[in-house]
Amino acid sequence: MYLQIRNDGTVTDCIDYQHEGYVLFEGEVPQSVNGGWHKLIDGVIVEQVELNPTTIANQIQSAIDAYTLELIEGGVI
Repeated sequence: MYLQIRNDGTVTDCIDYQHEGYVLFEGEVPQSVNGGWHKLIDGVIVEQVELNPTTIANQIQSAIDAYTLELIEGGVI
């Protein structure tokens, strides 16, 4: 597989053919690698969970839910 990698190591694309600007990667490639939340670190693709928009959305929703519960329990709403 060939990876497109930003200067900070973030993998932004993965293709199965050689193309200018892509580097050869010989190893297991996660299906979600094109999402932009994986980095190539020391030759290994590592998921950066904190960059995953699904994880971020879940964290935001959990915070909203917790705050809403506080407001309800406090009699504000």
